[in-house]
Amino acid sequence: MTLLSSQDRRAAICLRLSDDPHKGTSREGEGIARQGEDCDGHAEYNRWPVVHRLVDNDKSAMRRRPGFEKLLKLIAAGEINVVIAWSSERLLKTKTDEYRFYETCLAAPQPVIVSYARGMTFDLSTPQGRKFFDNAASDARYETELKSERQKRANRQHAEKGRPAPGPRPFGYEPDRVTKREAEAKAAEAVYRAILAKGKLAAQVRMLNDAGLRTGQGNLWRTETLRKWLTSPRNAGLRSHRGEVVTKAAWPALVDEATWRAVKAILENPSRKRTGKSAKGMNTGLARCGVCGETVNMSGQSKTGAKNYTCRTGKHVSRAVEPVDELVSDVVIAIIERDGADLLVDHDRPDVDALREELEASRVLLKQLGIDYAKKRIPRSTMLAGTEAAEADIAEIEAKMADAGRVDVLGPAVAAPNVREWWYSDEVTNDQRREIIGTLMDVTILPAVRGRKGFDPETVRITPKDSARRAS
Repeated sequence: MTLLSSQDRRAAICLRLSDDPHKGTSREGEGIARQGEDCDGHAEYNRWPVVHRLVDNDKSAMRRRPGFEKLLKLIAAGEINVVIAWSSERLLKTKTDEYRFYETCLAAPQPVIVSYARGMTFDLSTPQGRKFFDNAASDARYETELKSERQKRANRQHAEKGRPAPGPRPFGYEPDRVTKREAEAKAAEAVYRAILAKGKLAAQVRMLNDAGLRTGQGNLWRTETLRKWLTSPRNAGLRSHRGEVVTKAAWPALVDEATWRAVKAILENPSRKRTGKSAKGMNTGLARCGVCGETVNMSGQSKTGAKNYTCRTGKHVSRAVEPVDELVSDVVIAIIERDGADLLVDHDRPDVDALREELEASRVLLKQLGIDYAKKRIPRSTMLAGTEAAEADIAEIEAKMADAGRVDVLGPAVAAPNVREWWYSDEVTNDQRREIIGTLMDVTILPAVRGRKGFDPETVRITPKDSARRAS
């Protein structure tokens, strides 16, 4: 190839590091500095004056690189005609980058030389130079892709052994990503319990922020941040890889798997309205009209400001909201105070330990099917049929575990030292009260008796459900 003289050459040094292991520390940029020293020595040896230094530190070649984009503009404008990099993979990593760089150099107003401090020098104005440049770029890309495959396999193996992935400190754990941080772990349990009891994400965000607790990265909590964290498998002591739970993790769980799956199912339920408002009345949509059977809505009288429960037809019943809510609340409190923990007994609750064993067995089977097919022990049709069956079993078991993890909505009320105070406290949302009412009883509002003034409790029929039958 023809190597042009150093006369009239203007060089740009291009430095890139995909991931700076010392980012955010006093050692940040050391890798870039080492590349720069070698490239400076290379330019000095060839007597090429350096007029531009372009740096992309902690920038993967798979993302947009400001330094690389500026390099293309400098070449196209004829401001430089020598490109110096530490190696081919530091300059070009993807086929797209290679094509853009190659076409820009061919269209440049001056012949361009590419020279690697740890490699060869190529004159792109000659056929030989372009051929060897293409070969070097292809070889570098091959090595990069091979390294990527090895790394992916190593990451998969790392995950299958339950080891934590590298990354920032997760909430609930110390920086080693394994040891629990007790204060945060207790708060995590409280948040999961609140969501299971139909609490709102926004209320939990306020609770965490007001308590001075921040995310693992030290930021204030936001609704979507909390939603994402609550659905993370690591909180249940599960190791996931590329969105798939692969095994039990090496770190202790913040909550049991059944609880995590139950909360995950609640938050991912399409019917859950993220921005919708709660029902205004405690019995809105719960109590029914004693004439037509339709649920009641809450309406107001513009003159007096009084709120009434009326059936959807607007023709049959109309009762003041406050006395109805007070009556229903009194019955709820009486049932909970009377029956207490007996209300929480659930003979139909599935055996979570047995489900966990079934789930692990199905995961092992799914993995074995892939191994058997790869080693040609079974045909593709058998592998596909087995995979479909195993995945169906896994989905069914996970659904059962989610149901098993749904804490009875009565739990917080039963545990409260004073049920009445708890019921009327600010920590209880209207949605929680409605869930408890719907669990314990059916409420029917009957038409008023003609000639009878004031609120008549007999016009509100309360029928305890099976769980509260003894208090009827």
